[in-house]
Amino acid sequence: LNEATVKEILPALYSGDTFSGYDRVHLPYAKLDRIFKREIMPSYYDALESVTGVYCLTDTKTGKLYVGSATGEGGAAEYAKVGYIPAMSSDSTFETLAAVEGMPEGVAEALQTKNIALDRPIADKVADVNQMLGEEHSLIMLGELSVDDGLAEMAERAAEILE
Repeated sequence: LNEATVKEILPALYSGDTFSGYDRVHLPYAKLDRIFKREIMPSYYDALESVTGVYCLTDTKTGKLYVGSATGEGGAAEYAKVGYIPAMSSDSTFETLAAVEGMPEGVAEALQTKNIALDRPIADKVADVNQMLGEEHSLIMLGELSVDDGLAEMAERAAEILE
């Protein structure tokens, strides 16, 4: 062991798991999250990143099923070629989309994100204010408070929280 040759340096932590087929992917979300952060199981990342697919997620608490689809940049380009606006977007997909017959002039420019604005301010007491708003909203919806009384209560309680 005093003399060894480094044969390969892996891009992610070796787990011993190798991708064995799309029909065998049954992983908890936490593991999938680590795969797509490239922390573990690089063969899974390579296989899953390269395809467009439909998936089914199971909420382990309620048993509800959620069906969705996923695509990498190549799949996004294919969607754009037929006039669909893919969830994954880039200058390249917008240019492809703009080239589709019948697309209005300037569509690539119109789809570019120009500004991102938060829907509520970031502050240390936002969670408390949101909880209070939910409580008061519930009272209004249940008919225990009139809209006017509920709004007044919200304003008063918000002022107390933000003091």
